[in-house]
Amino acid sequence: AQEARAAAPTPDYTITGNVTLASDYRFRGFTQTGYQPTLQGGIDFAHSSGFYLGNWNSNVESGLYRGASLEMDVYGGYKFAAGPVNLDIGGLYYYYPSGGNKRNDDGVRLGTLDQGELYIGASFSYFTVKFSYGLTNFFGLGDGTSVDTDGNYHIDLGFAYDLGQGWG
Repeated sequence: AQEARAAAPTPDYTITGNVTLASDYRFRGFTQTGYQPTLQGGIDFAHSSGFYLGNWNSNVESGLYRGASLEMDVYGGYKFAAGPVNLDIGGLYYYYPSGGNKRNDDGVRLGTLDQGELYIGASFSYFTVKFSYGLTNFFGLGDGTSVDTDGNYHIDLGFAYDLGQGWG
């Protein structure tokens, strides 16, 4: 007689990591590495309650980032279901060590490139939507000028349908 196997219990938390080597790092459609290769990696902690924390890192082109050659992202949030809709609420901080030590042509010190965002995402069936709201100047855009880019936002829409055999 074959013994019945018990399902493995669901852990209270998981810790996962990732490493990527890519030909270019693109963010919202723009190269971050000047069309050069990138090495990226991160670590994620997820609790069964829905809370999560993570860190992700990538090299960036220092000429594009006021001398910074590294992007370090720190994020956290809470995922939960509300009926048939899955929700994700959280925050994300893009940090560029040593970025922001530059001055404009008038000698005015430019601020940091760091960007803080709050987001809310929802998924239902094949559809996803995510709204991100910037709490700081958009990656330093407008620093040293009268332009204020606080309150910038981004909307990401998605549709994914599994066609089977690895196609979607």
